[in-house]
Amino acid sequence: MSVPQQVLIAEDDELLAQFIALQLIECGHLPLIVGDGEEAVTAALSYRYDMVLLDWQMPKLNGLAAATLLRQLGYNKPLVLMSADVVDTPVVDFCLQKPLHMSELIACLGGDPIVPFNFIVAPELQQQFKSALADIEQALRHAADTQDELTIRRLIHQLKGSAESFGAGAIAEAADQLQRCWQHKPLQTEQLTDLMQLLAKEQNHVA
Repeated sequence: MSVPQQVLIAEDDELLAQFIALQLIECGHLPLIVGDGEEAVTAALSYRYDMVLLDWQMPKLNGLAAATLLRQLGYNKPLVLMSADVVDTPVVDFCLQKPLHMSELIACLGGDPIVPFNFIVAPELQQQFKSALADIEQALRHAADTQDELTIRRLIHQLKGSAESFGAGAIAEAADQLQRCWQHKPLQTEQLTDLMQLLAKEQNHVA
């Protein structure tokens, strides 16, 4: 068990932020959640936190921009950039790919990276995730109908980064495949329809 530390979590996906925070609490740490990059910069500059977790895609200021600004302002405490994609930048101390593995996060905090850890998602949080799937499915359908490519990309990226943490690995895999295909050719309507059908199915099967 590593020494208890205060950790700032900057993540606009509220459920995923809660998931990370509960794991940190389980490991004896003290997390605080903020929902965008501007709040993260303000909170970090209080110098109350031993480490700052920054999601790459956030409103107002993304994680990389927030980290860059903090370094420009002389902030010298550990910064961790989180993303559903593989990223690497010298601006931060660590880059972690979602879904996060607690052993990697504990290692960033200076603890034993091989600690055995079996976190069980609280039923209330799991139910909130199931409700969120319904909202995402509806938002995807609306974005598809209005050809809102930016929103579709954002929602697919969100699913790729969070679904597996809540036991919905099939959704995470489907979102990852869509994102990879989209890098080389326009998104096919059939593929998006398949993902929405999977979302509807998984709402009844998430453990």
